[in-house]
Amino acid sequence: MCVLLHPGTRQSLVSPWLDSLSTPVEVVEQYDEDWSPPDTAALVVTCNHYQVRDRQLLRRLQQEGRVAVLILADGILEYRNTWDHPALPPGALFQPVLGHKMACLGRSQIRTLEAWGNIGRCELVGLPCLDALQGRRPRVRPKGDPFRILVATARTPGFTERQRSLVRRSLADLRYWHRLHPRSGDQPIELVWRLTGEIEASLGLPNAGKLAASRPLAGVLESVDAVVTTPSSLQLEAMLHGLPLALLDYTNSPAYVPAAWSITAPRHLEAVLPELVNPPAPRRLYQDTILHDALECRSPAADRMCELVEAMCTAVEISRSSGTELRFPARILAPQDAGGAPPDSSHDLAALFPEASALRESDLTRLQQRVADLEHLSKQMPEVEAARARFEAEARDWRRRYQRLAGIPPLQQLLWVRQWLEARRAH
Repeated sequence: MCVLLHPGTRQSLVSPWLDSLSTPVEVVEQYDEDWSPPDTAALVVTCNHYQVRDRQLLRRLQQEGRVAVLILADGILEYRNTWDHPALPPGALFQPVLGHKMACLGRSQIRTLEAWGNIGRCELVGLPCLDALQGRRPRVRPKGDPFRILVATARTPGFTERQRSLVRRSLADLRYWHRLHPRSGDQPIELVWRLTGEIEASLGLPNAGKLAASRPLAGVLESVDAVVTTPSSLQLEAMLHGLPLALLDYTNSPAYVPAAWSITAPRHLEAVLPELVNPPAPRRLYQDTILHDALECRSPAADRMCELVEAMCTAVEISRSSGTELRFPARILAPQDAGGAPPDSSHDLAALFPEASALRESDLTRLQQRVADLEHLSKQMPEVEAARARFEAEARDWRRRYQRLAGIPPLQQLLWVRQWLEARRAH
């Protein structure tokens, strides 16, 4: 297997799983569009797929059909990067995927890529470099410690001057809001900044506010209590840490990976920032739902990556030995959670509906007694019992009258019900 990486490309994309392979690996950093893999190579793996040189190379490798090509997703899909990036040729972002297969981050990414015509190319893998974050939880804030919110941008926060201007404006608005609201209730709020150089310089942040930029991101996330970020793969890392996350995007672009909280205009700061300090349970549940849709992370992604690589190499060996055309099934990896994903731990009815005292009852015997009491009381109240009897009689009547509607298209059902009502009014 040959892994193509430009010098400076993040080795973290491949290092978590390369050493686990039984297949020999060669990492290639110096190559151009005329590069050819050695005769012993069965598979070419790369995350470099959008520059013209890389695209020419990948097209040629596919046309030659001698080796398989596996594309690695190196982060989330981002609308502006896909549709409003003047430095990239049209369709450079996976329209189509220039490989036999693509290792995708999650189900939502697969749905989007297949909507762009990449049927049979997408495999549900996850992101191996994030495996170490599984099971992380937010820090326990020491008494008297401020509530810290990490404010971050993507490595490239904008691809046009208008986009960069809106990013600067959004961050300036956030900083101004914090000056006016340094506390949420009795809880002091501290902003921790992690911005790209040009944005950081334009805001003129004090040195104390920029310390996070020099620390590893995982360490920063362990020291904060919430995150506000422009569209970025940081969204996934923050959600894996269990931190409430708000998406800051004054361009109001469609979000391929949404967030439970969104700030697309200054007026949203007033509602979002206090909720990050005290996040409602339904928003927490939605954030967990987003995470598991955007990132396959219920089990290690490195294992699935190794399985995918080994299977593709085996398919190339079979193709060569049999002299047949190289083909792959629509899905190499077995679907995760084929019977449906289990409910997330944050799906706690008592927390989601705090006003419903009955949902806080965990003693089954006591709950059964309360239900028995209510049934007994209803029988002692003639009006309640009469209403229940009328309801049951009406239900039996509806079942008798409309049993024949089973299997009939809904529109036809509505037409029949309308005819019955008109006939009833006529009599």
